[in-house]
Amino acid sequence: VFVHPDWDSGKLNNDIALIKLATPATFSDTVSPVCLTDATDSFQSGDLCVTTGWGKTRYNGGSERNLGCLGGLLLPSAWFETSVQTKE
Repeated sequence: VFVHPDWDSGKLNNDIALIKLATPATFSDTVSPVCLTDATDSFQSGDLCVTTGWGKTRYNGGSERNLGCLGGLLLPSAWFETSVQTKE
């Protein structure tokens, strides 16, 4: 496992790792390559996105033991700005 050298568990940036397989993966309906975005890519409100991970699913909850997957539409930046202001 190769963890990003700048990963910090207290931050959201660089939260990525690579796994080197002992043998090549066999692609199928359930195993496929993933395309990572470039830092210069931009996304629009309403774009379809998929997020996976083992993060928290509840406020003050612990990390999940099983990989989670969530699909949905990207919300406009203004929604997040309003939500953060109301929580402070």
